Amino acid sequence: MTRRPRCQPRADRSAPTVRSTSTTTRPPIRRCSEADATAIRGVVTAALTAGATRPHIITRATEHPSVLAAFEYVERFHGAEVTVLPVDGDGLLTPDVLASRCARRRFSCR
Repeated sequence: MTRRPRCQPRADRSAPTVRSTSTTTRPPIRRCSEADATAIRGVVTAALTAGATRPHIITRATEHPSVLAAFEYVERFHGAEVTVLPVDGDGLLTPDVLASRCARRRFSCR
């Protein structure tokens, strides 16, 4: 039996569907990354509640599209500053890239 990757939608529609009762519009989020998107929104909301005027969040360019959509959401609707770091040819984030972004922000990455 061939197993499908976790983030792929089911070919058959036998899985129960969840309907949103919310009246707010959100970017589409795939089922496998809903927890990630909720965590991203929660961190930004907590920072705003704690008094941050514009929370800054850092991610990699190789994140799942639904996770990147969550970052776009908090940037657009909550005013967060989102930095998407580039990766090398192997898809890895180099420490030098992260350190250079931290140096621009007046905080230490150590």
